[in-house]
Amino acid sequence: MDYRAVYTLLALLIVSKAVELSGAVNLLARRLLGVSRGRPFYILSLIIVASFLLSGVFTNDAVLFIVVPLVLAFSRRIGVSSSRAVVLVVAAANIGSMISPIGNPQNIIIWKYYDVPIPVFLLSMAPYGLLGLVILLGYAYFSTRKSKRIPTVFPGVRIPRWKAFLSILLLLLLVAACELEEYILAGLIVVATLLVYSRSLLKGLDYFLLLMFIVMFIDFTSLSLLFSLGTVKGMEAVLYGVVLSQFLSNVPATIMLVNQCPDWYSLAVGVNLGGLFLVTGSFANIIGIRLGGVGVREFQKEALPIGFLALLAWLSYYLLVSL
Repeated sequence: MDYRAVYTLLALLIVSKAVELSGAVNLLARRLLGVSRGRPFYILSLIIVASFLLSGVFTNDAVLFIVVPLVLAFSRRIGVSSSRAVVLVVAAANIGSMISPIGNPQNIIIWKYYDVPIPVFLLSMAPYGLLGLVILLGYAYFSTRKSKRIPTVFPGVRIPRWKAFLSILLLLLLVAACELEEYILAGLIVVATLLVYSRSLLKGLDYFLLLMFIVMFIDFTSLSLLFSLGTVKGMEAVLYGVVLSQFLSNVPATIMLVNQCPDWYSLAVGVNLGGLFLVTGSFANIIGIRLGGVGVREFQKEALPIGFLALLAWLSYYLLVSL
């Protein structure tokens, strides 16, 4: 069991719950309305781009704790279903995170195992991320093209700003501490959060999400030895990454394939693409539906078209550069 990963998620659940309770999401929503001037496409696009960019720095899982509640605050007002809005920001987090070697767990595994130079990783994966972002922004445009501009006054109660800013600061510090593997510091941040917001926030945590995380971070190394696929590379590695991710999620799929694939680039494309189809393809998808209250059927209805568009675009580009 990857106990450090489980510890990290528990800490993120606690501090992100404090962000929710502090009213920070409402504060961010008000600022977003001012910048976008109430235009639905601008609102949705800004949240998608924020999810895309932040995921390359803070990892996709962590970013979703902020952007999913934010997009839910707007979805009905801009005439977009909550399921579609959640799928768009989850897909943005998955796609944005693929560019960076620290954007998601599977990239971290690939980066460290193959010892890929950071500039090489960024330049190799950036075209896929940008293609995916174009697809998502196009999807956002067609989803909001009939929506009318909304009032720039966001309804809500008065929010103590110091509490909202403090909760966001604690979350950013926690993500940085976890990225640097400073787990004692992460624990102190959690303790500080509990002291400020009281232990009552523990009652509102999603412990089922934590249980799912534990199951998905079982060590799959020994399983990969039992089901050896032989050496896989090129397009074969891409397709194996996509297919295995649907059954195991893309992190266990990466662990199973990393010892059998000499080609880091094809493996990275495959397992990151694999996270865009079924809800089981990426743990970020599970976080998204739990935070957004979206059913699996609704998620799949919205996610599959995006996944197949990305498949067509990414494989076309992959074949082009492989010639």
